[in-house]
Amino acid sequence: MSRPLLFFFFFLYLVLVVPCISHETGADHDDDEAPPVKSSSDLKSKSLICVKIGCLVTIFVLMFISGVSPYFLKWSQEFLVLRTQFAGGVFCFMRPP
Repeated sequence: MSRPLLFFFFFLYLVLVVPCISHETGADHDDDEAPPVKSSSDLKSKSLICVKIGCLVTIFVLMFISGVSPYFLKWSQEFLVLRTQFAGGVFCFMRPP
């Protein structure tokens, strides 16, 4: 099996199978006895804003690294064209209404 194909299947496993395995149905809990818990999440809390900014920085850094990687790594021409088309499609459909 080729290396990229192996990484692809590993990625699919992480994205599709692991969340299904770790998802708890809660069927064994007795929810009738527990009082309802009111969720009071502050969307402007400092820790939540820091996490959001950290996620955005991570996404932009990874996009930058993947954008400059053809200058440092050998990629096939077909892969670069496919990646460019995918990025164009993502940004085309992410525009505001």
